[in-house]
Amino acid sequence: MNDLAAGVSVLRKVLVRPDHSKSGGDGAKEGSDRFDQDLASILERFQLVSKLDELWNADVASGKLAYNDGDEEEISGYYRDWLAAAEQVAVELKARQTSDLTFPQAEEFLICLQNARGVCTPDEVFFSGPAFEALEARAIAASLAGETVEFQELGD
Repeated sequence: MNDLAAGVSVLRKVLVRPDHSKSGGDGAKEGSDRFDQDLASILERFQLVSKLDELWNADVASGKLAYNDGDEEEISGYYRDWLAAAEQVAVELKARQTSDLTFPQAEEFLICLQNARGVCTPDEVFFSGPAFEALEARAIAASLAGETVEFQELGD
């Protein structure tokens, strides 16, 4: 089994967010600890999805693996599944995080959440809107003014 297949196998087993709602006790400290575990768990899952994506892209780029739309869609599905669980965790995080209660992994989680939202956003939506239009206008102006670097195709 190659690294990619092993990654897919592991990912399928662990992608679902663990349910800590059945554990005993209801103290604030225990709830905070459980939520810390949820954050750590969901971050680990994002790293697995991201690593799988990285391995697949590297194998395709190196020619070890032929590009397949189905593989890309399967990996995109992992990001979407992760994002669905992460959106729920983000709501919990916002509700729980106060000036006296913070979570050490919150910043990393929010960065992963933003990255996953970007991956899961269709290109036609992601590359649109006022912010993108302003960047596009600046890029075109810079290109017309000769301020950009010319790239060559691979193999040139």
